[in-house]
Amino acid sequence: MTFKQKIENFWYHYKWHTIITVFFIITGLVCLVQCTSKEKPDDQALLYVNQNLLDNAANALSEKLCDYTEDYNGNGEVLYRVNNVSYNGNNLAGVNYSVANSEKLLSAVATAEYVLFIVDEHGYDYLSDSSVEVFESNDFMPDKNGTAWNWKGSALQASLADCGLPENLYFCIRKTDGTTVEKNKNAVAMREKAEKLVEKLASEG
Repeated sequence: MTFKQKIENFWYHYKWHTIITVFFIITGLVCLVQCTSKEKPDDQALLYVNQNLLDNAANALSEKLCDYTEDYNGNGEVLYRVNNVSYNGNNLAGVNYSVANSEKLLSAVATAEYVLFIVDEHGYDYLSDSSVEVFESNDFMPDKNGTAWNWKGSALQASLADCGLPENLYFCIRKTDGTTVEKNKNAVAMREKAEKLVEKLASEG
């Protein structure tokens, strides 16, 4: 059997095996490249409001918050990332979108992937609806019994007036002391960053 015939015979018997294997290899390589090339932010927050909010609003907020954070990773530039998991639970047309974002939100709360939460009135009540104290209290956070800073009337809100974000938007810091993540160094570091950020925002007015 010639080499060409061997190739034809192999292709005849293993064509779909080969195609599927190549597909998964290419998919894996693409995912690997995306993960390794994605720039790590200096700090991040989770945005959840009760509406199907476009990501451009979160992106605009991310850009503005760069002015209030620091170059923590020392790469010479500041990158702040606001991850948008907003959804309208009453909008049946977007049920798949809502379920996906709801799962992301609950996962973020459970794993302490995020410490700074940016929420509307509904979001605050939703995350606080338990017997466990979720958000920490600070002197520079005058709203919601000292557990939030409302951006209403602030310079930050004025600069993003056309982005479709709610009039009342609360910046809340997840409690770490006395919780299952109090020894999580990453969570503690994120809490310290969040406190600096919100204190700057509050002092600016």
